[in-house]
Amino acid sequence: MKDSRILKYIEFIKEEMNDTPETYIDNKLKMIQKSINDLFEEGDEVEKDDIEKISVRQAKEQKNKNLNFKDLNVHLDSSEISKYSQTDDSLTVKFSDADSTYNLYISINIKDGLNSSSEDDVKNCFVKFKKYNLESMELYGQITKNVEINNDETGKMTVVKIEGKGEEAKPEGESMSIEDFLLDLKIEIDKKFGDEQEEFEIETE
Repeated sequence: MKDSRILKYIEFIKEEMNDTPETYIDNKLKMIQKSINDLFEEGDEVEKDDIEKISVRQAKEQKNKNLNFKDLNVHLDSSEISKYSQTDDSLTVKFSDADSTYNLYISINIKDGLNSSSEDDVKNCFVKFKKYNLESMELYGQITKNVEINNDETGKMTVVKIEGKGEEAKPEGESMSIEDFLLDLKIEIDKKFGDEQEEFEIETE
């Protein structure tokens, strides 16, 4: 009878030898997925009449007061990784508030995994963020970003916006937590595609 420890070690060696650029990208997307999903912890249900509405401007001002997704009454709808494209693997996260639903699309090109020795080396991501009317699913608009997503010394994921492409690419501003990055995206798209005349509102407890 073979020692189970030896069999497990052989499986471990085979797994290490079979690591590919696709594996690194898949692992990176899973790490990003977990970091985002953790932001949407389920809490106590809030009655509609108890929700206070604030404007985009007020929400932006509260950004320095540790604003989070709970404050904006945002709920996770789905989170899925797709590997069907020949050139890009992607993560699609859908979440919604009382008025709108949002699609967050994060893709990584296979080229970014070719020279990597682990998922930590995979950093370059393309982000597409769309906003829809919650009832009619009419597309209000979208914004796109090129970013680098890394792990800091504590293991938490950080995001740096990138300006330009190729050799001209350079960081735009300082790195931020993945939660702050998503909050910035939501506030930006709400401000850009909201009804300014009626002072478009974000809901918060």
